[in-house]
Amino acid sequence: MLDIIIRRQMELRREALALAEQVFADPAKDEAGIIETLWLKASA
Repeated sequence: MLDIIIRRQMELRREALALAEQVFADPAKDEAGIIETLWLKASA
C-alpha cells in the first residue's frame, strides 16, 4: 500500500511541476510589470 501512495505522490509532483512551468513561464520582471499595471488600474 505504501508503494502505491509513494508512486501516486511522485506522479502528482510531476504533474504539478509541469503545470507550474506553464503558470510561471513569463520572466519575473514581466510578471512584476503586469502586477504593477493591474494595481495602478485598480487604484485609479
